Amino acid sequence: TTNIGELMKGEGEIIAVDTFDYKLKLIKESCTRLGIANVDYVAADASELKIEPADKILADVPCSGLGVLRKKPDIRWKREIEDIVQLVKFQNAILNNAANLLKSGGVIVYSTCTTEPEENFLLIQNFLKEHPEFIIDDASKYVNQALVNSNGCVETFPHKHHMDGSFAVRLVKTQ
Repeated sequence: TTNIGELMKGEGEIIAVDTFDYKLKLIKESCTRLGIANVDYVAADASELKIEPADKILADVPCSGLGVLRKKPDIRWKREIEDIVQLVKFQNAILNNAANLLKSGGVIVYSTCTTEPEENFLLIQNFLKEHPEFIIDDASKYVNQALVNSNGCVETFPHKHHMDGSFAVRLVKTQ
């Protein structure tokens, strides 16, 4: 939120959404410290949120966190297959709701801090089948090509990139 707020230079409106009030409080404290005042804070389930159509949506979804094992090694002992199945359902619900809240020509950036294909490109493939009005905008136009996979998505791996594992895709609503 703070990076987006700084890029926007006080123009437009940012709506920060999280189910947890304490996370919103942390975001608000950071924004206040940096002088970012164009943010509304909404405690809500992003899969059910109803707002006016937006130009851009960052869907930084809850995930298994398996891309940050170097920082949080205990995650490996707390995750079960069933957790990932439930997370994928929730991620899909958030992404589908975001698609409904986006203006034509708008952009969704979907991101995770995991390397699990089910939470990343497999989910995006299924989304694109259900939403032919969306296309992937190749990330190599925006970030270092070394971080972009053959599908045009940012995909990092600790053993390859010497950073946390992550995934991000820029989806453009064409109609």
